[in-house]
Parts: sequence; structure tokens; C-alpha cells
Amino acid sequence: MLEQLQETRKKLMESFAGLSDLQLNQAPGSGSWSIAQVLHHVQQNRVLFYFPCKQGIE
Repeated sequence: MLEQLQETRKKLMESFAGLSDLQLNQAPGSGSWSIAQVLHHVQQNRVLFYFPCKQGIE
């Protein structure tokens, strides 16, 4: 499961690698999140979920 989470995160980050800062930080509308905000949220969840799970398994 942890390997699948890691691979999914890698693919997600790679899919947005070619975007400009403007594209990453522009929200589609008022009250919506930008791509950068979503990616930051994914990273925060990784810190809160992935690493503790990995340590618990090892």
C-alpha cells in the first residue's frame, strides 16, 4: 500500500512539472484552490499519513 501511495504521489507531481508559476498559482474561481494549493495539501497529508505508517511497519 505504501509503495502505491508513493508511486501515485510521484505521478501527480510529474503531471504538473511543466506548468508555469502563474498556472500553478491561479485558482479557477473565488473560493477554489489553485493547483499549487492542492499539491501542498497532498504533501501535508503525506507527512501526516505516509511517514507514520511507514515507521509503524518498519
